[in-house]
Amino acid sequence: WEGAVEDELYRVFANPFNNFYNQAHLFFLKLVAYGTAVFYVEEAPELPQNLFFRCLELKECFIEENPLGQVDSLNRFFSMPARNALRQWPKDPVFQKM
Repeated sequence: WEGAVEDELYRVFANPFNNFYNQAHLFFLKLVAYGTAVFYVEEAPELPQNLFFRCLELKECFIEENPLGQVDSLNRFFSMPARNALRQWPKDPVFQKM
């Protein structure tokens, strides 16, 4: 079964719609340049294997640490057009008023 899992992971990573290798390259470039980088994985039901990979811009991310200096949480501040937000979160009560 381990071989089957490995094959499935390679299939997910190799799918060009998932954007993995392109974003992994950007991730390592930012990691070397800035000492940190953020790699985001989101569910995308419209894609063949339901995953989409993205290297986020550091200017959008706010990293919080606990008293031991370990990353505790990450907040992201970004904007998007209202129509895209409605597609992303169709059941959100904010959009029911629009």
